[in-house]
Amino acid sequence: MNSSNHIVLAEDSLTQAMQTSHLLELQGYEVDVSRNGKLAYELVCRTKPSMVITDIVMPIMNGYELCKAIKQNPETKHIPVILLTTLDLPDDVKKGLISGADDYISKPLNEKLLVEHVRQIIKNGKLTVDDNFLHEISNEKVLSFLMSTYETALLKNKELEKIKNELSVLNILLENKVNERTKQLNQRVKELNCLHQINDLYESIDYSSSELLKQTIFILKSSLIHPDKVEISIEMNGKRFQSDNFNPSYFHKLSSSIKSMRTVIGTIEVSYNENVTASPFSPEEKKLVDSVAQRMFELYELGEKEQKIILQNEELKKHIIEIKAINKELKVSKERAVESDRLKSAFLANMSHEIRTPLNSIVGFTDIFDDPEIDPKTREAYGKIIKDSSMHLLAIVNDVLDISKIETGQMPMLFENCNLFVLLESIQNIFIKDARGKGIDLVLCNVDSIDIKIHTDKNKLQQIFTNLLSNAIKFTAKGSIEFGVLSFDEKITFFVKDTGIGIPENYSDKIFERFTQVDSSTIRHYGGTGLGLAISKKLVELLGGEIWFESELNVGTTFFFTIGLSC
Repeated sequence: MNSSNHIVLAEDSLTQAMQTSHLLELQGYEVDVSRNGKLAYELVCRTKPSMVITDIVMPIMNGYELCKAIKQNPETKHIPVILLTTLDLPDDVKKGLISGADDYISKPLNEKLLVEHVRQIIKNGKLTVDDNFLHEISNEKVLSFLMSTYETALLKNKELEKIKNELSVLNILLENKVNERTKQLNQRVKELNCLHQINDLYESIDYSSSELLKQTIFILKSSLIHPDKVEISIEMNGKRFQSDNFNPSYFHKLSSSIKSMRTVIGTIEVSYNENVTASPFSPEEKKLVDSVAQRMFELYELGEKEQKIILQNEELKKHIIEIKAINKELKVSKERAVESDRLKSAFLANMSHEIRTPLNSIVGFTDIFDDPEIDPKTREAYGKIIKDSSMHLLAIVNDVLDISKIETGQMPMLFENCNLFVLLESIQNIFIKDARGKGIDLVLCNVDSIDIKIHTDKNKLQQIFTNLLSNAIKFTAKGSIEFGVLSFDEKITFFVKDTGIGIPENYSDKIFERFTQVDSSTIRHYGGTGLGLAISKKLVELLGGEIWFESELNVGTTFFFTIGLSC
């Protein structure tokens, strides 16, 4: 390494270190960079460079401390040190002198000045340094510092003068731009204010078409440079309105079409009512009239679109309501279909059991019936079992046929006069044996010794009571069952009351649906197809009435139904 061209640079800023070292290397110097004062000092002691250039503010050891250490070391005190600093305050100059620095360059660096100082110091060779420099600072060194300060001041003054001239030019340009922009903004504010007033005007619902045109003329006139010297005419969609003194033959006029790319719906004309040679209208006024024309078309088009949107929204609301209703119906239908499918599956499983039971009895006892060794009494008992099973099977088939006829509207009705007391008494006689067999009292109420004739289908009425009483006996283990007439009015109200197991409240809407029983355990325990109440409801409706019930779990149930009264 050539020590005469070797420079150690102490700089903690990587960017500034790269810039400074690159500048010096271009001048033929060999540069080693250290990131703090301690590393720089170690490098100086080891390599003995021809010069040290150091920043002031650094970590571990600052520039003053580095310079002082170099100057106190007998082996390095001859090496010149240049401080890179602003030296803005007297204390900074003092510290630089006390540390033994040979020169300083202010930041930001002036490249030409730095290269010149480095070349001059290296060219002059080693500087003579007094051993007692910490106590007596040489005049030569003070002069060097003062010259550096003077050079720096001159450079800064030149830079400041240059900046001042540039700022002066920029201020003139800026002032011109500000004036021009202010003029544009004032015109734009006037234009926007005019358009804003027109917007508000056309959003109002209190004006007729003619009044809208009249108010638009007033707003536009107020926005022009000479409102007292202009007259305006506006024609739009076949309607025209003009200010009082408008004259289409005036020489100086502004005209702008109210239009889109292809559609013209009107025109704005502005005339100047004084005879002048040059056009009295400024380019800004022409632009304003064009903007008003364009805005009027936009507002007209917007109004048309809003009207279409209003109509479309009304149609859309209707469609939404219809779709919601359809979706609701579809949802209900789907739920019903799913429930119906479930009930049909349960019904088919139950029907399989209900039909198989009597059929097994019929087949089994028929085989035994032919045995010649059976005594007459046993044969008679077997015959009764076969008959009862056949009647039970017939009842099941009849229920299925009845519900099918009712739902297809093919249930025949035969209305005739009948004695109500006789009918109800015969029904009691049919069921009294089954009730007593379970230890239950079957009581006919409110029809003793009355001779009432009604016109109805007595078979359907009997079938309703049969279904209700069969259920009452089936679901009642003890107590009593009452049935009969509750009241006479425009319709007859009947009732069937039991002390059975009752019906849960959540089944109140489902109990009259096909294939429905309270739960599957009811089917297994009590049997039945789940069609009895559905058939009864349909038959009551065919007789011109309605059916309902009141129930309390484990207390009992009362069914009520009405039929039309005709004597």
